[in-house]
Amino acid sequence: MIILKKHQGFTMVELLITLFLGGMVTAAMVPNYADEWNERRANIAAAEVWSIVEASQKFIVDNTTWPDQANNCAGAFATLGAAYLGGMDATSPWGTTYTTSCNNANPVSFSVSIATSGQYAGFLVNSLPATTASGATTTTTVPTPSGLPGLQALLPLDGSRAMTGALDMGNNNINNVVNLSAINVTASNNVTSPFIDTTDLRSTRNVFWAGGTSTSEGPLLKNDQGGSIELGGTQNNSTSYIDFHRSAGQDFNTRIINDLDNRLTIRANTTRFLNSSNGSNGRVEAGTITADSISVNGISIEARLPNYVHKATYFGASNNIVPKPTCNGGTPKVIIIPSYIQYRNDASNNQEGSDTWADDLGGNWRINIKSYFSDALGNPGEINGAGLANTYCYFN
Repeated sequence: MIILKKHQGFTMVELLITLFLGGMVTAAMVPNYADEWNERRANIAAAEVWSIVEASQKFIVDNTTWPDQANNCAGAFATLGAAYLGGMDATSPWGTTYTTSCNNANPVSFSVSIATSGQYAGFLVNSLPATTASGATTTTTVPTPSGLPGLQALLPLDGSRAMTGALDMGNNNINNVVNLSAINVTASNNVTSPFIDTTDLRSTRNVFWAGGTSTSEGPLLKNDQGGSIELGGTQNNSTSYIDFHRSAGQDFNTRIINDLDNRLTIRANTTRFLNSSNGSNGRVEAGTITADSISVNGISIEARLPNYVHKATYFGASNNIVPKPTCNGGTPKVIIIPSYIQYRNDASNNQEGSDTWADDLGGNWRINIKSYFSDALGNPGEINGAGLANTYCYFN
């Protein structure tokens, strides 16, 4: 006879206890899995942000501009495309979109922003360099890749082409410059250089050409330039000038102008020449000086000099020719002093006087020295004499 055994299952209480214990274990494990998944998403986001940054730096090295720089880099992700980003999606692990930006007017940096799960914004700040957080949004900003070998694409060392944008040094220095060639140099402080070759040099402070030993008044001119400043160049019809500004609201207070070949014009109310050793009045040596007024020790030369400036003295007889002097700005004059006149004053002649004058012949004078008489019948006569002809320049 076959005996069948009776099988007994779980009781309801046992089943409830088992489910309760399993639920407790699952509840304890779920937060760990969630944290691990969020941390993975944060790591993926950090890696993708840096991939966008590196791709943008490679793009500017290849193309000399940030991706979509004309639109302030708003469409950088699309511009980079598969060529620089491979198959990366513009959507972050949190389902938000990566946004990019730069300043087209001053493109010295590039930024990538992402909206995160709030508690992981700090994670990205600590994981990525140059990253800041504003609420749940982080922004990573990188400068133009000055340290990359490809920088020559931006600023070629061989001078093969010009820069394509502005260079902002961020209040830092440019050191060890030998020659600086520029169209315009505008400075709000001092400009100091061994040599400056420029078309237009402007400064609101001081400009020093340094070289040799500095003095209390600033650096000296470069030694191998002979202590000289060269202006102008070979441009036709160019007018070089140096302006001095002492008071506000005026284009210049004093100007030194090279307005013609071999001529230097000084536009100033007063020009002083002092001895370099003791500051006393100095000496001026020149072929020709043209000025409205020249003073010596406060007294004008006009007051010191006579109106007539003697040029030459000639001895001659009547009808002799005397040359006119050259008077720059003056009028040629001649004064005749008779030294020999023959008179006829006897029973048959009456002496009636003498006279001197000069006939203007253009570039010369004809001198006349005459004595006059009349005979017993009243007929007039004259005798030529001789004398000195003094030529002058008359200045009014």
